[in-house]
Amino acid sequence: MVLDDTEEGPDAVRVFLTPESARQFATRSYRVISAGRPPCPLCDEPLDPEGHICARTNGYRRDVLLGSGDDPAG
Repeated sequence: MVLDDTEEGPDAVRVFLTPESARQFATRSYRVISAGRPPCPLCDEPLDPEGHICARTNGYRRDVLLGSGDDPAG
């Protein structure tokens, strides 16, 4: 069923579900989200496999700030 939205303001979607359908939707949504990219521990944006430019580090890549794991002393 599609309802006509006559109110001004942001667009909205209304979904009417039975409790069982809502549980199934929530379970499936959790699985889909869990299968995605892990969040950055600083900004919660998805981490890319090729690197992440984090807004919380002022645009610097985290591995550049922390080092790539190599010990500069040796």
